[in-house]
Amino acid sequence: MAPHPPRKTKKLAPTVDDALAATSSKSKGAKTSPAAPTPDAEPEKKKPDTRTLIAGSSWTGKLPMTLFNEHVQKQPMWEKPEYTVHRTPNGFTGAVNLRAKNPKTQEVTVLPPILPPREYMQEKGAQPTAIEARHFAATYALFRVCNMKNMAMALPPQYRDLWKGDFAELKKEAVARGQGYQYEADPFNAVKNRDDARATREKEIAVREKKREEVAKQNNTVSLDGQVRKIEKGWQRVPKVEMGVKTRKEVERMVKNDGVWNPYGVSLEQREERAIKEKLVSYGFRPSHIAEAVEICGSLEECIEWLLIHLPEDDVPPWALPENYIAGFALGTNDLQRENRIKRLASAGYSTDVCAEILDVCAGDESKAAFVLQRRLLGDAEGTVHNNGTDGNASTELWEEEQATLEAIFTERHSHERGVCSIRLELRTPTGGAITVHARQPPHYPSELPAINIEAALPAYIKLSILRQILLHARDNLLGEMMLFNVLDWLETNVRRIIEQPDRLRDIANATSTVAETTTVPAPMRKRQRKHPRPLVWTPNSPVSERMRASWIAKQSSPEQRKMLEVRKALPAWKLSDKIIASVSMNQVTIISGETGSGKSTQSVQFVLDDLIKQGYGEQANIICTQPRRISAIGLADRVADERCGRVGEEVGYTIRGESKQRAGTTKITFVTTGVLLRRLQTSGGSTKDVVDSLGDVSHIILDEVHERSLDTDFLLVLIRDVLKMRKDLKLILMSATLDANVFEQYFSGVSTVGKVEIEGRTHPVTDVHRTEILQMLGFAGLADEDGPDSDAPSDWEDDFSFGGKRAAPRKEKVRKQYNQVGHDGHNIDYDFITNVVQYIDAELGNEDGGILIFLPGLMEIDQTLRRLKDIPNLHALPLHAGLQSAEQKRVFSRPPKGMRKVVASTNVAETSITIDDIVAVIDTGRVKETSFDPANNMVRLTEMWASRAACKQRRGRAGRVRAGKCYKLYTKMQEMKMAERPEPEIRRVPLEQLCLSVKAMATLTIKSPFVSPQPKRDEAKAAKAAFGGGQGDVICDLRAYEQWSERRMRGEQTSSIRRWCDGNFLNHQTLMDISNTRSQYVSSLKEIGFLPHGGYGVPETYNRNNGSDPLLRALLAGAFQPQIARIDFPDAKYKASAGGAVAVDPEAHKIKYFNEENGRVFVHPGSTMFDAQGFPSSSVFMSYFAKMQTSKIFIRDLTPFNVYSLLMFGGTIEIDPQGRGLLVDGWLRLRGWARVGVLVSRLRMILDDLLARKVDEPGLDMSETDIVKLVTRMVSYDGLDR
Repeated sequence: MAPHPPRKTKKLAPTVDDALAATSSKSKGAKTSPAAPTPDAEPEKKKPDTRTLIAGSSWTGKLPMTLFNEHVQKQPMWEKPEYTVHRTPNGFTGAVNLRAKNPKTQEVTVLPPILPPREYMQEKGAQPTAIEARHFAATYALFRVCNMKNMAMALPPQYRDLWKGDFAELKKEAVARGQGYQYEADPFNAVKNRDDARATREKEIAVREKKREEVAKQNNTVSLDGQVRKIEKGWQRVPKVEMGVKTRKEVERMVKNDGVWNPYGVSLEQREERAIKEKLVSYGFRPSHIAEAVEICGSLEECIEWLLIHLPEDDVPPWALPENYIAGFALGTNDLQRENRIKRLASAGYSTDVCAEILDVCAGDESKAAFVLQRRLLGDAEGTVHNNGTDGNASTELWEEEQATLEAIFTERHSHERGVCSIRLELRTPTGGAITVHARQPPHYPSELPAINIEAALPAYIKLSILRQILLHARDNLLGEMMLFNVLDWLETNVRRIIEQPDRLRDIANATSTVAETTTVPAPMRKRQRKHPRPLVWTPNSPVSERMRASWIAKQSSPEQRKMLEVRKALPAWKLSDKIIASVSMNQVTIISGETGSGKSTQSVQFVLDDLIKQGYGEQANIICTQPRRISAIGLADRVADERCGRVGEEVGYTIRGESKQRAGTTKITFVTTGVLLRRLQTSGGSTKDVVDSLGDVSHIILDEVHERSLDTDFLLVLIRDVLKMRKDLKLILMSATLDANVFEQYFSGVSTVGKVEIEGRTHPVTDVHRTEILQMLGFAGLADEDGPDSDAPSDWEDDFSFGGKRAAPRKEKVRKQYNQVGHDGHNIDYDFITNVVQYIDAELGNEDGGILIFLPGLMEIDQTLRRLKDIPNLHALPLHAGLQSAEQKRVFSRPPKGMRKVVASTNVAETSITIDDIVAVIDTGRVKETSFDPANNMVRLTEMWASRAACKQRRGRAGRVRAGKCYKLYTKMQEMKMAERPEPEIRRVPLEQLCLSVKAMATLTIKSPFVSPQPKRDEAKAAKAAFGGGQGDVICDLRAYEQWSERRMRGEQTSSIRRWCDGNFLNHQTLMDISNTRSQYVSSLKEIGFLPHGGYGVPETYNRNNGSDPLLRALLAGAFQPQIARIDFPDAKYKASAGGAVAVDPEAHKIKYFNEENGRVFVHPGSTMFDAQGFPSSSVFMSYFAKMQTSKIFIRDLTPFNVYSLLMFGGTIEIDPQGRGLLVDGWLRLRGWARVGVLVSRLRMILDDLLARKVDEPGLDMSETDIVKLVTRMVSYDGLDR
């Protein structure tokens, strides 16, 4: 019954009858008065009586309380029920108290109050009035004891619905939790049985624990060589691996059905085989088992895995057993009769799992189950019964006759009861224990075998071996005659032989496991052919080429084009156009070096295209020009399109990540970022031929700014050099302002001819003003010039001096500060000094136009500088860095508002490629931030350092593009001489793992997070971000934000409304657009290679069915970021008292620690949603990260928490700890748990890997409904437990 809002009611009468009497005279719909009505009060509408209130005016049957009270009265020892009612904020809740008195002992048993679970009561259990709460409680109590009866129809309609709906679901949930006893007909007897079962379990566990303590003290473990050792401290706090019983059965079934042993057919030499056998014996395995494993497996590790999977649990070495393990004991059961039947069946050596399964199939019939188990041991899976014609009466007579004979022979060693005879042999076990044979009468004796059980203190596999061999002997030789004596005689003769030479494990596998082992041979896969562009055919003067030439000739005479030509002719590159064209025509590789302002980036590409058009190869022309940055690609596309009197997206276009303006067949010059071209090659297929074919429609590749030696550029050079060997018609042009041509010439001269062209610059004079001169200009006179001939100052002591206050600088050198921060070389940027220089330049320029460009090392420094400049009223200050969106970057090219001077604070993105054409002054801090890699601890550091002289030369050139300018260098001439000549190539400064991964697949985290965090609103932004995350980690937080944004777009919501929503949630709309575009490109690539079906928009829903499963997404992210994993180290648990007992308190976030393999302790980045986390979802004990960076500390970011089974299924290799302490993943992550679980998971991973490999070779394969995918999904979702 759904809860109602609370309302005021009168005080309840002490009894139900009084309550009925009090309300019987009130009419339906009457309101409750706060006080009793006076005789003089006016008549008012009466309150409905109890029957109407509970069941409605038309109900004529009994009410719930009456039905339950009548049921209680029929029970001989039950006392009258008591009802309790409590007022809650939501209304009234009721419960029923039951008692039972034993008439003999007068002992009173009191049950806990009967009411639904707390969660249900809080959500649905509250009632508007106390009387309704009592009837609700009576209905639930009646269901608890009578749910097996059809009593629903006797209840009023609303309670009938509860009976069939909510209460039935509550029962299912209780049964799933192992609490089905709560819904038995006799609750008193159910509680007694449960208490007895608990006492039995506790007694057996106590016995087991006592025995365990005799072997090892607390925190001791048994190693593989049998030694007892104390567990190291590092292993005592590690996570535990647990696997549910049902899950383990399913995994075992899959491993035995689909697993492949020794897949490569390794044949061991005698020496290797002997060494493996000796090692396995030292690990505690039996020689007969070892011999069988060595025949099947190809290595020591595989032998261990095979043995741990196939050995019966009672014969597994101690080091491989889980903690508190009791062989053959089923935990969590409350059915003692069933448990005892399973124990009796398992005493023959059968697995308890097999016995439980067969007993359930036989509906609890122990005798029938015994015969089914026996037929299963003999390989008769269908359990066929052979009837040779003996009828039941004759069978019983023969059986009884034989029993009389056996009793006379064996006297007191023989017993017979209920169709089962027991005979104790004179033969003893090797340890002196008794051997007893039990035989159960079959339906048709002696034409059928009796069910035989060998009871002895022997390992299960030996008992099953004895049983199997005697059954085979009896089946082949004794059927049709009274056989028990012959069976016993055969056993007396052969038992010792079987103990010494038992059956192979595979022969008895049907009895030791719920599944039989099969061998699966995968079918050969056919590799899918990838699609590549159509290669160029160099046929001149095609119709398309003729039309292009005619159009080009006609355009040359237009006024706009003639005007643009005059501008182009003024560039130094124009004078060398013929030389450039000749070099490109005669050589496969051309190296063009040119100073800033020479026009090399804008003109060379046009020279090549115009020459192709004039020669009649316009149709074949397809020139790709790479740029290191997005802003460069966009800016050059705009500039070249303008010079050709066209629009971007027609003859000239660009493609950057998430944005493209070009048309296939029409666009002849395409400016792209280096990463775009690299991804085109990455997704080609992998082989050199695939890379060549992916460039089949490209005529020329121009790599600009190659002097920067970025990782992507250098890797492109490697790939393209291989392409040039196979495609002699492909032309490569390398361009840079400061190019060491000899290095590149030597690199390419071995595969092709190389031409060189050098273009002089066209910059106006630029005057250098060093630090000492700046100090004098600012009025700080009297300072010695440390650059003078008599100076021996080793460094710039002024670096730490603030000039913001216009004070006289001290003549005495200041003691240098100590900088312990990692990634800093001790030189600080003085922002007051920069501000004073800007003011000086602005005053010097006066009314003249012209902007100021400041070079700074990073985003933080840009923010600091802009904050200082905002107080100067006539400045229009703008940032410029790679993190800005395209629209924000373009603002630096616009003219400033009237009466204001533009100041651009930029990183090194403004050094090359882009030109801000109104810059007349440059302020160069001489600083840059570069990544460096320390291979000793696998750490990437972002280090601020001095820039190279080549970079500073580029910065200087920015001041002379429009007229004579000045470069204010905030460092001394001496420091400039100490700078490196050129920057170190990035490929030598960063780890190559990411590069290697990018060779195989397109990176999906190349776009930054869509969240923004403005400095004044950091807390609000953090709260908004956390609302999307839900504690699932940073990557899923970004995903959920993107999904909500995308859903709004799909609904057709106006863009202005979506932007307002983005602003309110601190989301960058343009970044979300970039993500959407990249996602579309990725989906297109997946369709192209066959992983998704062609046609339609986006991803079909069937392929995204598990998108709502956060545990699965976190597991896959953990696998994707492997091995970038940190373990979570929780502090000792603390508890607080509550009404329900002690409750664990979440630890404080700063007390939770994180450790990775290379660096030890690491720290969560403050910008992560996990920074303040006190708890983690789904039993997460590990954290994957995408990025790691060392600044003041070693920070990890882009975090995703995940659980143990996510690590086991998608992490590194799984090893069994040789000290018997548990499992070792990826060589360092420790897990406490059963070694067999690790082996099962390891073999399951092999099956999954095989399926994934098949998917790669056969992209159209549907894996979603395969058993392995479903099983793995459940395991990572529920951390290996049963649900």
